[in-house]
Amino acid sequence: MPMPRRKAREQALQALYQIDLTGIKPEEALEALYPETPVPEGIDPFLVKLVYGTTKHFQQLDPLIQQHLIGWDLRRLSVVDRNIMRLALFEMIHLDTPVPVVLDEAVELAKTFSTDEGRRFINGVLSSASRHIQKEALAPDEEQS
Repeated sequence: MPMPRRKAREQALQALYQIDLTGIKPEEALEALYPETPVPEGIDPFLVKLVYGTTKHFQQLDPLIQQHLIGWDLRRLSVVDRNIMRLALFEMIHLDTPVPVVLDEAVELAKTFSTDEGRRFINGVLSSASRHIQKEALAPDEEQS
């Protein structure tokens, strides 16, 4: 039975946090959240898609985040903030979730798991990155071969 999407995002963030800190595989991070449940069959499909998809696209997401960090380095960000941004951008780009929904959800995650300063920082970086993504989507298909 599917869980509410906000709950899935919270759990995806917890799994991504573990993956980022320890280097474990997505399956192991999900098993840590649900030790009694077969992965991925028994776990909410949206949660599985968020965790596996975000980790699969780190190499695309991290440079995009870095590009919008003015005066900061991605590795200096808190693990929580970095993974909230990765999760949000994955959802924005690969799941076609509307940008305002993604930004709202990222801010809600930051309210729960980050600081007030982190929340504002995440919102600013994601807003800038989302404008970049939308501008690219409107551009001719030159780069998409």
